[in-house]
Amino acid sequence: MIEDMCHRNMAFTLFHLYHTPKVSVDSIIVKNLSGGLKEVTAIIGNDRVIPTHTFQDSKNKISRPDWVSLHGGKVIIGGVLENRFLGLMKEQKNNPQRLNIENVPGMGSVAVRWIVNGGSSFTVKVDSEKGGKAEKSN
Repeated sequence: MIEDMCHRNMAFTLFHLYHTPKVSVDSIIVKNLSGGLKEVTAIIGNDRVIPTHTFQDSKNKISRPDWVSLHGGKVIIGGVLENRFLGLMKEQKNNPQRLNIENVPGMGSVAVRWIVNGGSSFTVKVDSEKGGKAEKSN
């Protein structure tokens, strides 16, 4: 009887562990603008069910935000896209090269955008305290 109970507990624990956050850089889109500027858009995904920050974590600021950084070129403006289809962006005033992301939802994604001067090859890096690290180059 105890062996069965331990087996069920272990199965539940492993199942729960599998669904902890796992961040990834799904895509990088580079668009040329006038004046030698480029628009770099990245989609940051979480392939698992649990978000990178729970509601209580975000509300009480228990852990640091997820960081998304762009390497290559000089970043002029950066921010999180509130609506990626309309292009509505919430600009981050301080240190736009490394964006603070409040949360990457479970089984969801967040879009970020930078306006960059120069550069042709870009690398996007994600650093999440609970979701791990990921990077991708175009």
